[in-house]
Amino acid sequence: EKWSPERAAAPFLSIHPSPLKSYRDATDYPSDFDFSILDCLKGLDRGVRKGWFAWDTFDVDQYERSARAGISAICPKFVAFQGPHAGDDAPSWARAPAFYADAFARARLEVAHVARLNEKETYDISEFEQLGIEVYDLQFPEGSAPPVEIVRMFFLLAKQSGTNTVGVQCKAGLG
Repeated sequence: EKWSPERAAAPFLSIHPSPLKSYRDATDYPSDFDFSILDCLKGLDRGVRKGWFAWDTFDVDQYERSARAGISAICPKFVAFQGPHAGDDAPSWARAPAFYADAFARARLEVAHVARLNEKETYDISEFEQLGIEVYDLQFPEGSAPPVEIVRMFFLLAKQSGTNTVGVQCKAGLG
């Protein structure tokens, strides 16, 4: 029997105080919107209805490999990934753009465009461009909502990318 998101969330929502923390972005800044278990279940339900997720074909191993690489497939159109770094000052956890281009190919993600949302200084876009991936600089302060113009540019990029996946580069890779 298929349960609605509301029915599936009800047992958790009835516990006070809740044992579940809301999901939020990975920054240390105050969150201006938290996702509850109900929000997450509604998103999963929509993904199932759109054919973006199916329990019987979900590849846990592929998901875990992507997660270890700092990549999170949001939907068929967008994949979030951890902000690349290159150079001597790169943190120990950092990966170069070539690492991500290779990871996209291994995961069969046809990423032709990257929306870089933060820190231009962390890597040279020519590293992606030499690999056939075009980078669009759409920076806005980490942990804040993007300005309307950045949102417009992002939607234009999504539209112009056609059937290709757009890589959304952010600090933690969670989208």
